[in-house]
Amino acid sequence: GPWRDCILNVVGVPVPDATGGRLEILCRLGGEK
Repeated sequence: GPWRDCILNVVGVPVPDATGGRLEILCRLGGEK
C-alpha cells in the first residue's frame, strides 16, 4: 500500500518521480499526525 512506500521514502529509498511527489506529501501528512 501507499504507506509501505511512504515508509521507504522516509528512510531515503529512491522512488519514481511520478509517485515520489505524492508519497513525499503522504509521508509529511502522516508524520504530522
